[in-house]
Amino acid sequence: MGGVVMLGDDITAALPELRAHAASMMLDACRIERVIGSRFDRVFGVDVEDMSVVYAGPCRLKSVNAQPRSVQAGPVEWTVAVDELHLPVVGSGNVRPGDVATITGAELDQGLVGRRFVISGTPARTAATARRFRVEEVSG
Repeated sequence: MGGVVMLGDDITAALPELRAHAASMMLDACRIERVIGSRFDRVFGVDVEDMSVVYAGPCRLKSVNAQPRSVQAGPVEWTVAVDELHLPVVGSGNVRPGDVATITGAELDQGLVGRRFVISGTPARTAATARRFRVEEVSG
């Protein structure tokens, strides 16, 4: 007779395979950068942000609400959609709110390439198969 196998043990044993399945859905690629300082560009007369890459690799962009909502800001109406950026657990632990993700490759929709998103949340989950960050698209 063997000992009792606990559910937590099963999850721990299965987690590498579950993470591999999640990674297999990350058909896009992104680069995530963080502002590390700024300097004045005398040629163009503007401040330029100095950026550092904190992550570059596979990702998945996913809309998490089917119905975008409208928000009124003074005379301007904005459409807000909640999106998530999924990253592999391994290698993405340094990503944090305020970082900027740029989609650099998209196997199924080339229209995503070049779109930029600000990370607006930090995921926290035991036994996560992916890091799922809330993001807001950068316009302009």
